[in-house]
Amino acid sequence: EDQAYRAVFSEANVYPEIAGVMIVTSSDHYVSNVMNRISSEPLVKESWYTQAVQHPDSLQLFSKPVGRNINNIFQYSADEVVSVSKAVIDKKTGTCRGVILVDIHLDAIKSVIEGMNTSNMGFIYIIDSKDQVVYSPINTTVNRIRENWFKGSTGSLIKSIKGVSELLFYYKSSYTQWKTVGVFPLYESQKVETYISYYSYGIALLVMGIAIII
Repeated sequence: EDQAYRAVFSEANVYPEIAGVMIVTSSDHYVSNVMNRISSEPLVKESWYTQAVQHPDSLQLFSKPVGRNINNIFQYSADEVVSVSKAVIDKKTGTCRGVILVDIHLDAIKSVIEGMNTSNMGFIYIIDSKDQVVYSPINTTVNRIRENWFKGSTGSLIKSIKGVSELLFYYKSSYTQWKTVGVFPLYESQKVETYISYYSYGIALLVMGIAIII
């Protein structure tokens, strides 16, 4: 247990993108740097745990992780983080020994987007595999966009939004299963089309970086 504590604190201190880390064993014991169990309800029955156990070879991503039996000493909310969980498999027996849960600051994703800014006229936002918004800048346009407009993994389309013809580019990451969507005026299209996949790659690299430690 002491070794687990040291690992948790060490990795959390190295990566500022990490808001909190929790390790839950198959016997429902846990260690964490900032996260605590709220009630006596078993953590091993939570969706982030069970999905990781059911899919041990892949990361499980959760945007806006609400309804968990977990709080934290910093009182950050579900709107301020995205969560990643991964099963820990015993290499000798093939059994699951537990699950690692990592909360990532949403500001880390915001930094990737803002750091790759290509236009003052358009914007980029991210939706997850369930068509829920992971990140978007504050504006009223996002609420007028319908996720069923996006057919397939990548593409573009023109839509009239608030009386303005906008060109929407979208790209789905095969790693995160999230879509990166760019919304730009038609006259900006040639400048930004090739950048949409770069945004998606940037987000995937961020998640992959966290995945290395778990």
